[in-house]
This record gives sequence, C-alpha cells and structure tokens, in this order.
Amino acid sequence: MSREDHLNNALTRTGVYVRTYSPGDGMTRYRFFSPDVEVSEYFGPSDGMHTALGFRDAKRYALGVLQGFDLGRKAHELPAD
Repeated sequence: MSREDHLNNALTRTGVYVRTYSPGDGMTRYRFFSPDVEVSEYFGPSDGMHTALGFRDAKRYALGVLQGFDLGRKAHELPAD
C-alpha cells in the first residue's frame, strides 16, 4: 500500500483526501483536498486546501485534520494562543 493510500485510509471519516506528485527532485508533494471538491488528480481543477512537502509534513497535517483543526485557514486567521 502506498503512502498516499495510507493517508487516504486514515482520513476517510473526515472526507479530506490526498493526491501526490513526485517531480523527480526527491521531494514528494502531498496535496490535500476538502470533501466538497471533486478532483481526480493532483493538478486540479482546484489547488486544494494544503500542499505538504514530504511525507513527514503530510502526516502532521493529516493528524491535525483528524484532531479537528481547521487547517484550511491562514495563520493570521487563527485564534491567538
């Protein structure tokens, strides 16, 4: 099972899904899409809600989604600690 498949399986209950792109520079890109966007490929038609560089960053973002954080918002829109 691919890393993309593992992330998609983990995110099933949230409706968020992942597509990957490996341009050959050693860094796989993981693009996360919201449930209301129907996309079959990494490149569109939507830009997605987040693009993670590498599996480590993708896992962190997926964990935040699973914990219920609204990660689609920009940092300046998030409440202060």
